[in-house]
Amino acid sequence: MSTATSGYRGVIAAMITPCREPGIPDPVGMVRLSRILIEQGCHGLFVLGSTGELPLIDEDQRRELVAAARKGAGENALIYAGVSGCGAKQAIRYACNAEKDGADVAVIMDPFFLKISQEGLIEFIRQIADASPIPVGIYNHYRMPSTFEPETVIRLARHPNVVAIKDTGSDLDRTIDLLHNLHGSPISFFQGRGPFLYESFAAGADGCVSALANIAPETHRRLYDAIGKGDIDEALNCQKKIDSLARIFQLDETKTSFAGFGYSIRNIAKSRGWLDRTCGMMPGFKGSDAYNQKLLDIASETGLPLNVKTI
Repeated sequence: MSTATSGYRGVIAAMITPCREPGIPDPVGMVRLSRILIEQGCHGLFVLGSTGELPLIDEDQRRELVAAARKGAGENALIYAGVSGCGAKQAIRYACNAEKDGADVAVIMDPFFLKISQEGLIEFIRQIADASPIPVGIYNHYRMPSTFEPETVIRLARHPNVVAIKDTGSDLDRTIDLLHNLHGSPISFFQGRGPFLYESFAAGADGCVSALANIAPETHRRLYDAIGKGDIDEALNCQKKIDSLARIFQLDETKTSFAGFGYSIRNIAKSRGWLDRTCGMMPGFKGSDAYNQKLLDIASETGLPLNVKTI
């Protein structure tokens, strides 16, 4: 683990946004799912990230969802709230809202759609961190136009109000290099890619922020705890299960739309009895019976307890 001495560590679920109908968030469902995920072993929750379909959620809905997650998670779990938008001024307003609604950390990506320099990224994050009433986390995602390079992260880690980075990269070697460069830094490092968890934990990551923790939080927690105990066999077994579950993202229907990504998670969460509906913020996706069965088969093969029968 890094030299971070705060509570910014552990298994964090990158939460889906429960909806009562397409495009309409369900705060009651958010309370319920938040409670379940904490009970199942998550140390905290990341609300309003990419898995939560942040760009499709308006300001009032954001506030309702953060408050709902806080209510469901209880007072001892940390709530990380996405505050990304189209500029620093907007992100600062969202961070102020998040603090009022019970979030512990404001998480910011680089500006949507706009590629900017490393100096630009530093100034962008500094503006937000200077003004945010709660600590700030950086969210680096390989699909975004600008990448936070290791030296940039190191420089931002010196800011007293920047406490963590979630790194969702496509290159494990780059991720490990970033971790090594951050050794001795007070910033906490969270791995955002399920297949990279074991290697990242072994290299000193403080935790993970995982979409698959929506449906297999207990497996993620066992992996995290096993690394802490030095139980390599158990850790590798848990990683194998997470890798197997990640096959849901490689199915053809899942890859047709981001709505398919969210649906694959919701389908299994519903099958575990944790959600009432599979709809999300993005409309226009309906899983076929054959696709639904593939999802359930993968979940069953991974050993997840389901409330429905697979063929």
